[in-house]
Amino acid sequence: SSRGSGAGYGGNGGNSSTGAVGGSTYGSPIEPIDLGSGGGNTQGGVGGGAIKISASGTTAINGAISANGTNGNYTGGNYGGGGSGGSVWINTNILSGSASITANGGSGYSGNEGGGGGGRIAITYNDASGATLTKQAYGGSAGHQKGGAGTIYTRDMDDPANTNGDLLVDNGAVNGVNTTQNASHTFDNVTIQNNAKYVIPEETTLSVTNSLTGNTTGTSLTINGTLDHTGTTISNINTITNNSDIINFPNLTTITDTTFINSAGKTVNFETSEPIVISSAPGTAIVNFDNSGTVNFSSPDVT
Repeated sequence: SSRGSGAGYGGNGGNSSTGAVGGSTYGSPIEPIDLGSGGGNTQGGVGGGAIKISASGTTAINGAISANGTNGNYTGGNYGGGGSGGSVWINTNILSGSASITANGGSGYSGNEGGGGGGRIAITYNDASGATLTKQAYGGSAGHQKGGAGTIYTRDMDDPANTNGDLLVDNGAVNGVNTTQNASHTFDNVTIQNNAKYVIPEETTLSVTNSLTGNTTGTSLTINGTLDHTGTTISNINTITNNSDIINFPNLTTITDTTFINSAGKTVNFETSEPIVISSAPGTAIVNFDNSGTVNFSSPDVT
């Protein structure tokens, strides 16, 4: 029998039990225009569609907008992987209504195929005070490896403090594979939560101007490229693993419920001269994982 892997888009696709490799991420989280991809095998699920709404006036959305990938199928010994979620891009002046917006990946046919990665959602507006939206870009929830979280980008264009927009990477209850950044990006706030596992690969940079936050439910940030975090706060990222040569935090003053794993021969510099407050729940620590790695504090007051 043949078992297919999950497709990638916003999040990576999951591998199958027979070694078929899940699909990679592609496309823009800020201006998503791509279709999702089909899952592996001839019976792979279909990728989600691409939806773009651009309006200079008011966009009222009531109900649901979905660009979900479909589940894998089975026939004649062929087991399909899940299709990846597609894209939803809304750019409007005034956003109103009560709606659900989803770009979820599809599941593998059974427990031996890969789940599809979540898609990409981007919503930019001048006024969303009258809108109540739920947004999901989860990976496929069943498979040998479940799908990685997709991306959700929002920007209030009328807010001078939100010039770069915010990125949310959230996989709900799906303990899936990674969400690998596929190009360098700058955001004001980045939130990694609910089983999302974000990876900055070599030769790319994630720049964060304000806060890097999440919750500690199965979350991780792996830095193989560059993290340029010029904000003051890191909180509730379950694990941050530094595989980059040097990471500098010039302004970081608050670290909450986050474990730093610093690989051998790597350096983390906390450069602010202001007091640094480190707080953690029981069982959470700030650590230097390897004795040959280095953590430097410039602040005279670390508590």
